[in-house]
Amino acid sequence: MPTRAPDQEIYLDNYVVVTPTDIGVRLRYAVNNGSLDEERLAEAPRGIIYDVYNGILSSIPYDVTYSLNQGELVDIVIQNTVLPSGLCEEHPFHLHGHYFWIHSQGTGQYNPAVNQQPDSLTYAMRDTTQLYATDYIDGPEATAGISPNLGKPCGWTKIRYLATNPGLWLLHCHIGSHAFLGMLVLFAEDIPHMRMTHYSQN
Repeated sequence: MPTRAPDQEIYLDNYVVVTPTDIGVRLRYAVNNGSLDEERLAEAPRGIIYDVYNGILSSIPYDVTYSLNQGELVDIVIQNTVLPSGLCEEHPFHLHGHYFWIHSQGTGQYNPAVNQQPDSLTYAMRDTTQLYATDYIDGPEATAGISPNLGKPCGWTKIRYLATNPGLWLLHCHIGSHAFLGMLVLFAEDIPHMRMTHYSQN
């Protein structure tokens, strides 16, 4: 794993948004105040990747998209938080288009001033990692079914990779319902060099 300082570090705060409705509450996941849930994706008139390839960038959901330049060394910090139930769940995160190193992991809130050194230099490369449920703060009883600890930090994982594959790539929780509810982001990587390969039907 390269040990130099990354060209950019992207922090992803994952949490649940609770919205009251006429029949109860609606839950969805958000990442840094953006949510690319199934309902929002269904509104897209075409595939986003098709538009980007054809130079139509207006359909990119910019609130959940992060831009990477060619050859950058990128650190992605995935922050875990407490659910409405008061529990902290584990999340298997999968990155499309790349293999990465697990740089480091920790409890509570990620601190960029402290957590810069890797845990090890011998990790194998992979495309999926576990965002562990490490700890959370016990507090008063939940009211109306919602824990007062909702959104408090409870563990983090930092991954590192080289941006050497132009395209539009997903990073998402591999639990299907979590991805459908918005626990995913897009990386727009070196878009000027993106190429589309067409295969013969024969």
